[in-house]
Amino acid sequence: MWAITGATGFIGSHLMQELGVPTRAIDRRPLGSWTRENLRRALEGCTGVVHCAAIIHRPETSAEEYERFNVGGTQALLDAARDASLERVIMMGSIKVYGEAPRGTIDEETPILADAPYAVTKARGEELVLRSGDLRPLVLRLCPVYGRGDKGNVRTMIRAIRRRRFFLPGDGSTRKSLVHVSTVVDAVRAGIERRDVTGVFVVADDPAPSLREIAEIIARHLGRPRPRGIPAYVLKSVAGVVGGAARRVGVKTAISAGLIEKALTPTICDPSKARRELGIACSSDLDRTIPDEIAWLRESGAL
Repeated sequence: MWAITGATGFIGSHLMQELGVPTRAIDRRPLGSWTRENLRRALEGCTGVVHCAAIIHRPETSAEEYERFNVGGTQALLDAARDASLERVIMMGSIKVYGEAPRGTIDEETPILADAPYAVTKARGEELVLRSGDLRPLVLRLCPVYGRGDKGNVRTMIRAIRRRRFFLPGDGSTRKSLVHVSTVVDAVRAGIERRDVTGVFVVADDPAPSLREIAEIIARHLGRPRPRGIPAYVLKSVAGVVGGAARRVGVKTAISAGLIEKALTPTICDPSKARRELGIACSSDLDRTIPDEIAWLRESGAL
């Protein structure tokens, strides 16, 4: 039996359904119930735990809340895992620990440059897990995950292209690593089977597609025109004007110079270690996985 924290979330729900081993759900709500003793009882009879639960990017979240759960909650889980005599802890990490603009190709040797509360507390939680050698720790640092249940960038692109409100920044050649949720499930399954493998693994699908490639696949499967590229300086100028007007009337805007700069920054991950030591393929066919996410969005009424 393997316990899954955050079992009702995007990745956790896929693990519950597709991992192929008996599982037990552990939710992170209410936060007050996340104590060492409560977790020990939840973990009794389990072989290991996959830690997916975390406080993620939310503008209204305080630094203290990130710290309380992503660090304090992780420590409580590790203490409970020892109390329950678990053999293995697998943690869902994030490439956010490398910062918003890491240089070069990202792999396990890339320096940690966490620069926001979420990333800082995820890095500290990872450190706690990695120091727990008696629990055979495995940390899977995931690049942006997409698939059915996605709440991130691919879903946002699909909805924007559907509404004809998406423009490529620059020529669209910026490459961004993604990982399909099925690859994440494969990585966790390998971690369960290969318990001698410990440490940190960057998990991504290879090769990293360009923004133009992603956008054109989405547009084709939605029956929409190929998104046009707009020079970055034009987008930044528009963002400055729109942002200034929004601030004057006290409203938020979805466009900013910072977001445009982020879209123009390559984020390319190298999953060679995961492929070699975990034995997973680290690849997915965008022409298959993107239409599947589109189908899910339509089924759920979100498109």
